[in-house]
Amino acid sequence: MRCCVPMRRARSLPERIQRRTVSGFRPTRFAASGTVSIVVTCYSIVHVPPTHGERRYRAGVGGSIAVGTSGWSYDDWAGAFYPEGLPRSRWFEHYVTRFPTVEVNATFYRLPSEAMVRRWRELAPPGFRFVVKGSRVITHLRRLEGCEEELGRFLERVRGLGPSLRVILWQLPPSLHLDVPRLERFLALLRREAPDVRHAVELRHPSWLVEGAFAALRAHGAAHVAVSSTRMPRDLRVTTDLVYARFHGLGGGYAHDYSAEELAPWVAFLREAHARGLEGYAFFNNDARARAPKNAAELIRALGPAAAPWPAA
Repeated sequence: MRCCVPMRRARSLPERIQRRTVSGFRPTRFAASGTVSIVVTCYSIVHVPPTHGERRYRAGVGGSIAVGTSGWSYDDWAGAFYPEGLPRSRWFEHYVTRFPTVEVNATFYRLPSEAMVRRWRELAPPGFRFVVKGSRVITHLRRLEGCEEELGRFLERVRGLGPSLRVILWQLPPSLHLDVPRLERFLALLRREAPDVRHAVELRHPSWLVEGAFAALRAHGAAHVAVSSTRMPRDLRVTTDLVYARFHGLGGGYAHDYSAEELAPWVAFLREAHARGLEGYAFFNNDARARAPKNAAELIRALGPAAAPWPAA
């Protein structure tokens, strides 16, 4: 069922309180039709009280929205995004001249070698932001439980990126339904083992879109990943001082080419985050036919001053 309540601004708080709050979005009204195929389209801006799990963003990062793609090594990008004849070994060198961030999805499938991580770090210019996708061994095989050893190995390897590593994305499997205690245990493990890195969680079953799950994310300072997808409703609730958006494609799947109209609500959402000084990331995963870099560039233009300047001055 589609929400039809007009957007309204929350009543302003006293200045003393405003400086200590983090902004968030939540549905004005949540209605379901008895199925899990719901659409959430209208949101009110609210003030979410800070929690002990929140950290201040790194100096110079807060308030800018970094836009990029999920990965960079796709055959059909040759000649479309990458110059014709450019060897694959130099694709990342070209990528970092166009975008300020990348979501490394190869780390989901296998642990990268130390040499590979070192090479990524060497090729990235100053100010470039790495986001890495957490291992599927942890999220899909272990399903967030009993994964201490695997997490330790993963963290040891990706920390080779140094201060350029900004966020780790944890994408839950669609088959994992609402289980707040399980999520809380995993988030507590992340806070204990990796307090130096930001964490973002992508919920992939609609049963998770309840206050209990969002409260767990807030309590541990983890970001909720808002998604554009045919499999999940759009939910723009913010759980910490970090916003994170992923674009999986709509009717055309991974070959979907986003229109300006389809990007418009995301532009508004990300501009609002920028205005409130939140750190932000947006990644396009519609990699077929080089749609991802095309749409990422279009989103950057639409965001205007809210987008992270690149190349960095």
